[in-house]
Amino acid sequence: MQFKEVQVNDYLTKSNLPYTDYVINPYSGCTHACKYCYASFMKRFTGHTEEWGSFLDIKRCDKQLKDIDCYVKISTKSSLILRDLELLKQFHHLTVDMSINTFDDDFRRDMDRGSSIEERLRTIKLFHEYGIETVLFMSPCFPGITDFREIMEASVSFIDKFWFENLNLRGDYKQRILAYIHEKCPQLDELYQAIYVKNNETYWLEMEREFTQYCEDRSIRFVNAFYHSKLVVEKVGKS
Repeated sequence: MQFKEVQVNDYLTKSNLPYTDYVINPYSGCTHACKYCYASFMKRFTGHTEEWGSFLDIKRCDKQLKDIDCYVKISTKSSLILRDLELLKQFHHLTVDMSINTFDDDFRRDMDRGSSIEERLRTIKLFHEYGIETVLFMSPCFPGITDFREIMEASVSFIDKFWFENLNLRGDYKQRILAYIHEKCPQLDELYQAIYVKNNETYWLEMEREFTQYCEDRSIRFVNAFYHSKLVVEKVGKS
């Protein structure tokens, strides 16, 4: 990994993401190296030619958010967030999101270099015990791999809200993921071809119906962030 510190004047960037006004990207690059990462294209704006996941620019800014009356949401795949627990407990309105889309740690290791599933669950449970709002971000949901019922049944006692987002394949990582499925999960090859080559949305419509019904029947708070690109277009159209 190549690390570099960069001084910036401000962390905030106005966002077109659904349910979000501003985002803070404290880094350029990422150590998680997710194979499905849509943000990997950002390196073209930073001058990096290295492989995605091999560099991290750490942004330094003199401004501090903990004394500002705003709502802050932190999304991560890393148990390193526990390092800042004492600081984060001082925020007035804080939500911590942990991304989990499988209990298969072999598959998880193939997809990213974040913390293990066990570490992620332990981390988000600890934040819940400290009275901080917790979200399990089931993203991205992999067809035929992500079992939302299994994940929810194991975590619902310490999760305040669930978010669901489907796997959206585009750019150069589309073929990378399809090749992985073909090699490692050949029984799913036909399904992935139907969804990502023939653009058949039947699987997503059925999954969306199932998790909606599951949550409503159990009075579980959830956010449906499926069809992410459509939500962005809708938000931009309203602004």
